[in-house]
Amino acid sequence: MRIIFSAVKKNELLDWLVANGAQSFLFSYEDKKVFKQVEHLSTYTDKKFIILIDSGAFSAWNRGLVINIDHYVQFIEKVKKIKTTHEIYFINLDVIPHKKGTIPTPEQIDRACKKGIENYFYIKDKGHSTIHTFHQFESFDFLRFIVEHCNDLNYIGISPANDQSVESRNEWLKTIYNELKTDVRTHVLGLTAKDSLEKFPCYSADSSSWINVGRFGELFDYDELEKIPKKNLNKNNLQYFDPNTDFHEAFKYYLNLEKYITDLWTTRGIKWKN
Repeated sequence: MRIIFSAVKKNELLDWLVANGAQSFLFSYEDKKVFKQVEHLSTYTDKKFIILIDSGAFSAWNRGLVINIDHYVQFIEKVKKIKTTHEIYFINLDVIPHKKGTIPTPEQIDRACKKGIENYFYIKDKGHSTIHTFHQFESFDFLRFIVEHCNDLNYIGISPANDQSVESRNEWLKTIYNELKTDVRTHVLGLTAKDSLEKFPCYSADSSSWINVGRFGELFDYDELEKIPKKNLNKNNLQYFDPNTDFHEAFKYYLNLEKYITDLWTTRGIKWKN
């Protein structure tokens, strides 16, 4: 299982992550530095990382912008010219079904699903296979179609709704993994809660929580794999760090979580090849 570290903006931070054991990274096409970041990681010729590159559709939508699919294809082609030992995957260009501040209707969701699948095949016709993503509240007919027809890499994205509770997301993921076979590699976007990863055999998951500890004010016990909420922090806690200057404990927590989850699913008979 891979914990994929996102929200890395500087090469110096990439070097720090690599030196401390990170092997998987997520970048966004919308970030103008992403090409340089992939180039930088490619200088590590003695290693083999997994690099996921998101289309940035949601971030662009959040800012009232739209990603041009042809520009994204050109970017994919540019990145593919980088000489590298690493596995690089591109996530398909999603279509957001509604305007910001509104709730999408079932009809809007279906139209967005169909357009997203159109984008998958448009990019494929240009010679590039991408990871297509299935989102919470989409029809399971689309999940079955994605697994059968939009799965060239045996790797699909699973996106729980970020405005739902952990319980709601877990219930949805339970239905997902009851539907899928375990030989389908899945990447869960933005959800690395320990109790979720213990329940569902995903191949990879990404999170920016490790670097955003300042927002959450959590203490990370990386040996016991526990997070102590901000409301429970006090001067008697044995280990408290300034989240504005030190995120090492948070990073180590996720690195240890990756090993724990991998070992857990291995004992359950599920072992990922990479």
